[in-house]
Amino acid sequence: MSLFQMKSTEDEMYSMLEELLLPGERLEACVTAMIYQTGFFATRYPSAGYIGLTDSGRLVGWAMHLAGNERLAVDFAYVTKINMRKPLISGKLAGQRDIFIYYNDGKKQQMHFLMQEKVGGNKFPNQAENVQRIADELEYLRSTLQNK
Repeated sequence: MSLFQMKSTEDEMYSMLEELLLPGERLEACVTAMIYQTGFFATRYPSAGYIGLTDSGRLVGWAMHLAGNERLAVDFAYVTKINMRKPLISGKLAGQRDIFIYYNDGKKQQMHFLMQEKVGGNKFPNQAENVQRIADELEYLRSTLQNK
């Protein structure tokens, strides 16, 4: 499914993210997010997408581009650093959280996405609760990384 075919409902988000789960794994929280490309040749423009937290300590997601979708997955065992910040104005008004996750699974990589508690319409009734849940889990992981 490309960005043009995206239905943008909570059910659609769950069904897409469930495709990325390992056997026996289940989703704990899912959110819509703006996902940024990383790397030397990355564009500065974000893609719409979904991010999900699993019960086995992974983040999975889809970034929807015009030409198709990109699968995303980060196992918390490989995470080396997490930066989280709330933008000054939009962090207070819309509950935005800007997340940078650095990980090394044999190759140094990073994931950058922006979660927002308030999204337009009523198609994502659990968005604010799930943003807080993912942020809490990442904050806990960040504190354990700092204590190592």
